[in-house]
Amino acid sequence: MLKFQDSPLEEAVQFLSKKERISGNTMQIRLHFGEGGAAKVKQGFEVLKEGSFVITKLGACNYSPCMVAFIDKFGVFWCLLE
Repeated sequence: MLKFQDSPLEEAVQFLSKKERISGNTMQIRLHFGEGGAAKVKQGFEVLKEGSFVITKLGACNYSPCMVAFIDKFGVFWCLLE
């Protein structure tokens, strides 16, 4: 059984708990660029990565040849994938 505290997302929760929360400013954005979109995934991550907390490192996974998941410095969760 996987407990929440055993999850790598525990660090993400700790990261978010240190951020000031303003009602209405927390959101999730997932962008799927489709086949051949790896360059766009990398470019988007380069623009947004400063001050962010990376949940899934940029690279291949079992459902995408290029993806990254992170929380930016404003507390927005991003998932960019090809």
